[in-house]
Amino acid sequence: MKAIASTQISFGLINLPVAIVKATGELEDVSFKLGDKSGGSLTQQYVDGNNNVVARSDMTKTIDGHIIDTDSIEAIAAATKLPRLEITKMEPREKFDAAAYRITGFYYLQSPKKGGNVNTFKLLTDAMKAEDMVAVTKFTFRSRQQQIVIWPNDEGMLCASTMVFNGDVREPDADVRAHLAGNYKPAEFDMARQLISAMATDTVDPLSADTDEAVTMRHELVQKALAGEAIPAPTKVPQADQNAALADALAASLAAIKGGDKAAA
Repeated sequence: MKAIASTQISFGLINLPVAIVKATGELEDVSFKLGDKSGGSLTQQYVDGNNNVVARSDMTKTIDGHIIDTDSIEAIAAATKLPRLEITKMEPREKFDAAAYRITGFYYLQSPKKGGNVNTFKLLTDAMKAEDMVAVTKFTFRSRQQQIVIWPNDEGMLCASTMVFNGDVREPDADVRAHLAGNYKPAEFDMARQLISAMATDTVDPLSADTDEAVTMRHELVQKALAGEAIPAPTKVPQADQNAALADALAASLAAIKGGDKAAA
């Protein structure tokens, strides 16, 4: 796997060279670009306040209307970039699992072929797995600092998950909290629990879905469009009647699932 960054894990008095590689790869999506009426490509231009085109060689970096010179920009970037994965504390794995909603990316850490130490790498991985601990640190990706949790998976791979900082999580506003003032009948609550339980008995594991079906479909539809086929717009799903009795809808859903179970048997 191709490394996207090389650094060191620093814990105690040990500095362990590591390479960070992406653990995920996305199917290339369909990308539509602007063009002229004949389909030709367009060139983007920048204009100043007087509508004069500005050449890229004449552009500067500014903030609040003030020019920042290149040396200062580079110095700021260097001063705020973390040089390595400094680990000062380990945390129980359960704390990481509880904060999974903050995960933004998934990576593997590997021992570099040049200058790496596979023995120390395996020792760290196995010890963390045995203690059921994860390491919490920070790293700078593309000039943006992120929190990183380093953890061993069941196969013995050393993984890393990037996370937003807790302080970046927005507090829910009144609109998000509005449902907390809602109410329902005890019978509706019981049926909702039964429905959720019945849906969980399906043999298909949605978490192990293999592909992005929407991307695959877009590629197929674009090929049809390029071949001159008409792409029909999907039929709009009628909006559910908000005034329908909730209990009736729950009962019907349960009956449909139980009917499906009987048919499968």
